[in-house]
Amino acid sequence: MAKSTQQDAATYTGAGQDVTTIARTLIDAYNTRDFDRLDAVIAPDAELRNVATGEVYRGADAMKRYQRNWATAFPESRVDLTTLVGCGETVTMEYVGRGRQTGPLDTPQGRIEPTGRSVELPLCDVLTVHDGRITGGRTYYDVATLLRQLGR
Repeated sequence: MAKSTQQDAATYTGAGQDVTTIARTLIDAYNTRDFDRLDAVIAPDAELRNVATGEVYRGADAMKRYQRNWATAFPESRVDLTTLVGCGETVTMEYVGRGRQTGPLDTPQGRIEPTGRSVELPLCDVLTVHDGRITGGRTYYDVATLLRQLGR
């Protein structure tokens, strides 16, 4: 496996398609708020499961809503990739989301109104890629850490 520190993240890739490029597109789309870029890397029938909340997002439009929800709640936030591992059709990425909540955050338990508090939330996504597009995946983060940082 090859290792690279491009964009301050440890990157490991195996043989086959470069699934790490697709993961970097997700991160870049969030940081630039260019959510329409997701159409090119997410299959129409893709399914992303938010393990922390139990939510399931199907297709690019749903995944764009998911990212927009975070961007609305944390308008100046960004995510920084810390680890990126790709092998075959699987890519795993660890990243940290940082920002101050100045907008509402919609959750399955209801809306969290702006708190003005800053968060630093570690996250991990495990994604499946086929023919250059995300077909499925899971996202993991600790809800208790998020709520504690928001003063809940």
